[in-house]
Amino acid sequence: MANLLLNELMVKHPVPRLVACSSQSFLKKDIQKAENHNVVAFELRLDLLQKEYPQNFKQIINQNLHLLNNKRLILTVRSKEEGGAFQGTTKEKENLYIKYLPYAFAVDIEVRELSRLSNLLKVAKEQNKIIIASYHNFSSVPPIKNLQQYVSKGKKFEADVVKIAVYADNPIDLNPLLLLQYKEKAMPLSLMSMGKTALLSRLFLSSTGSIWTYASIGNPTAPYQPTCKQIAEYYKMLIS
Repeated sequence: MANLLLNELMVKHPVPRLVACSSQSFLKKDIQKAENHNVVAFELRLDLLQKEYPQNFKQIINQNLHLLNNKRLILTVRSKEEGGAFQGTTKEKENLYIKYLPYAFAVDIEVRELSRLSNLLKVAKEQNKIIIASYHNFSSVPPIKNLQQYVSKGKKFEADVVKIAVYADNPIDLNPLLLLQYKEKAMPLSLMSMGKTALLSRLFLSSTGSIWTYASIGNPTAPYQPTCKQIAEYYKMLIS
């Protein structure tokens, strides 16, 4: 069922397919604008909202769920080790995911945590949610063999998508991502870079096979993260 939903999304929406991100609460006006930029989903960063609104976290989540009613939601609880803000226990993280899982169409789980969140994986599969296995590197682009290991682990735990975000200021450093995309055609990939190549990578990798890419619609959630408007407008210029 999850694969059918993923295939339907890919057929229905043309490239570039965007996932809208914000490090703070989504605003109604931004959500309305997103519809003009081929946004296919919104990433709800539970870790960042929990940090930003510790006293009224539940209220903020409910507000976001109300504003994003009938939109596709990706739930993310990113750990501090991969650029996020969550510092609780594995059990606390799993419980947070599961609590809001019914509202989402996909869940983002870090590759290194797949083996520790077996109950979340089980529940997500039972609820036919798309499972995204993710890896983030804020300093460099690992060699192709390392990237393939992350993809292999995603396959092992039956993820539907593998997301890889790495850091690159020089376009030549994007080569491992391009090679990975060529070698791993059987697994849906969402590949992108942070740093000075962030916009370039999202435009190029989207056009060569990346199923969707992440862009800000509020405060960015990654270094040099471009906006949904920038990606949509630059892509239109490239193909016109």
